[in-house]
Amino acid sequence: MKPFTTRFSDETLEGLHRYWSASRVVHVLLVDSKGTILSANSCFCATLKRDPGELIGSAIWRWLTEPDCAMFQERLRKHEPFDENGFWLNIVDADQAPHTLKCWYLRLGDDVLLIGEIPQERLHVLQAELMALNNQLAVVSRENVRKGKELAKALEELKKAYQKIANLAFLDPLTEVANRRKLEESFQLEVERASRLGLPLTAVLLDIDHFKSVNDAHGHAMGDRVLQRLARAIVSGARPYDLVARYGGEEFLILMPGTSLEQGRLAAERFRSSIASMRIEGLPHLITASFGVATLKPGEPPHTLFDRADKALYCAKEGGRNRVCVERIPQGDR
Repeated sequence: MKPFTTRFSDETLEGLHRYWSASRVVHVLLVDSKGTILSANSCFCATLKRDPGELIGSAIWRWLTEPDCAMFQERLRKHEPFDENGFWLNIVDADQAPHTLKCWYLRLGDDVLLIGEIPQERLHVLQAELMALNNQLAVVSRENVRKGKELAKALEELKKAYQKIANLAFLDPLTEVANRRKLEESFQLEVERASRLGLPLTAVLLDIDHFKSVNDAHGHAMGDRVLQRLARAIVSGARPYDLVARYGGEEFLILMPGTSLEQGRLAAERFRSSIASMRIEGLPHLITASFGVATLKPGEPPHTLFDRADKALYCAKEGGRNRVCVERIPQGDR
């Protein structure tokens, strides 16, 4: 609260000013004849949950309840003398909560010094109401303790159901690996982490060789079985923090954080060998897959990673299938 300007040079008023500025219980405002706030002490600012800069220069009507606006305007207009009995004034804080003050005001020329406090009798009433409410809560609490185990069990079941639904939203229903939605979400997080830690991020993209012939010759049920078996083989060979996702119809992608291009190539060779050795009941021939490997290094555009892995996969297909190809690295980056 700024000093009450040089017009209040009297030593007594200066002493009162020092007390009012630091008081935690006395609310003090200085307003002009139009209701503009000229000064406000820390207690008033704290009750309104406002900074002094928001109050000083504003109209007092902004901080009063509607009925009290008219009442206080009438008092200013009539120039009523000091009333030792005071009057009630309701102010509204930043959370729109009202506070009732017992107020008095003094005429200081054209200005008005408003002094208010939260009356003790009102505090006693509030304390009594809070005690009654606390007793009610205690009764409810004891009842909740009695039913606590049943409630906890119900909440746990609800949590499991919610988790199951949430998992389904990010899983491919046939193969039970991550779907594209989960892949895109995880990819953004892994790109941020790789950038923050300065680590590579490798993508291994694979496509089942001649998968259409499986569907054509043995039916879509056999094709589904092949996809399921292959997905399980990849998951069992991946690390716990790798993400295995179904990328397309017969395409899968393994996102491998902290993995270099050479490490990704070796991992892809293990996946390729594991798939090539699978035997699926009812299918007379073995299944093979082709792999493309690419690595995202810090500073590279993230959206290029899957495109480069796809180009490497195309090279593996063109090279005879059942093989691993890595992205072509520019001569200057080798």
